[in-house]
Amino acid sequence: METSDKMSYGGFVFPENPEKIEISYERKIAEKSVPNGANAVWDFGYGGRTIKGSGEFFGSGAVDCFNTLNKVMKTGGVRALYLPAVGKLAAVFKELTLLEEDHENAIGYSFEFREVCNTVLPTVEKETLVLEDETLWIIARRTGIAVERLLEKNPDIRRPDTVLTQGERIVLR
Repeated sequence: METSDKMSYGGFVFPENPEKIEISYERKIAEKSVPNGANAVWDFGYGGRTIKGSGEFFGSGAVDCFNTLNKVMKTGGVRALYLPAVGKLAAVFKELTLLEEDHENAIGYSFEFREVCNTVLPTVEKETLVLEDETLWIIARRTGIAVERLLEKNPDIRRPDTVLTQGERIVLR
């Protein structure tokens, strides 16, 4: 969500930005040894960025927050990754690691995203797919969009506490 100072990916808004974010830049090259001990190097151009980081989810909803992010990661595909200091880029969620289980209402995690070059993303995500066991309340928390707005945009859903069908499309904007 570009209007926020919070990191987000594929409709999931991190409640707090990760404590650590590391961005590495890469070029795609190939190298081969040739006679006389020389090397031949081919440069295939810019290879994108790898974004790694770690943080904690806090409070009574920390476990739910981690589980929701895990569901987003398992969904796969290229999605919009928003980093407050960088902006929006197309990325694949490569890895999510639980670092520390529920310890005083905090859960530690680490992640890795891989930028997908030459992909055009929509300026605003207009819809999201329902993940397993989600309600509009959970989707509102995941996307940062008010439940009232989601109900307005999805008139066929009458109650925000109804468990929705996994894979169902929900209009966000």
